[in-house]
Amino acid sequence: MSAEEIPFVSWSSGRWGFAAPEPGPISALTVLTQNTWFSAAHRARRLRGLLDALERSDADVIALQEVLPDLRDRLLEADWVREQAVLAEGVGVAVSYGVMLIARVPVTRAWELPLPSAMGRSLLAMELTTDAGTLVVATAHFESTREMGATRGAQLEAAFEALDAFDRAVLLGDFNFDPADPEEAALDPRYVDLWPALRPGEPGYTEDTTRNAMRLAAKGREKHVRYDRVLARTPGWVPRAVSLVGTEPLAPGVHLSDHFGVSATLVSSRARD
Repeated sequence: MSAEEIPFVSWSSGRWGFAAPEPGPISALTVLTQNTWFSAAHRARRLRGLLDALERSDADVIALQEVLPDLRDRLLEADWVREQAVLAEGVGVAVSYGVMLIARVPVTRAWELPLPSAMGRSLLAMELTTDAGTLVVATAHFESTREMGATRGAQLEAAFEALDAFDRAVLLGDFNFDPADPEEAALDPRYVDLWPALRPGEPGYTEDTTRNAMRLAAKGREKHVRYDRVLARTPGWVPRAVSLVGTEPLAPGVHLSDHFGVSATLVSSRARD
């Protein structure tokens, strides 16, 4: 399987249409990943909260997983998306379920790579122009369920191979395994996992039933794992900050998602000089 260039779109003259490539350059980048949870539980309230949280965020590139058509439609209708952003979406988002990238910075190209999967998973990427050359931001929702570890390993291999074409890459999303799981050995050691790099000693759980009562009520069992991550192989760029997103409830027993998101900022070393 090979990557295929796909269109990215922007709002212009009262409609969505293909956007023209637009070079930067940029010298700082904040990314945010959020598994939005496909569940119908508290969905209207959660979608309102999610749109508000994304609008208020300072993220330059937003990576979303488990995007259903209703969320896609709300994003396409949101004033802030129309005024500020370009979008690229994976196969299936318009009709079923998938991943999406939203950029508030100039994008030069977007592409998608089908991954080995029984669940239709893919790697979705946007290329950005920086003060040191191209930087690619890519997201995936790696194969679900504990039994699919071998498939996740194959997906990681395919993703890292595709990203090898670029001098600088950020891979973020729902990896569906914890650092304590065997799939950790499949990670490319050239990539920095930003949470432990910047916040050593803090667990950074993105599924955390102690803090997320909605997750506990939905699944009926305790869980504390760090499935959602931001990995960076960005020579000449320095990781500066990383934090969890959506940890505060929208209402008693209601969070944005069963996952917390992760936001991270990187800065060009040239900009720091």
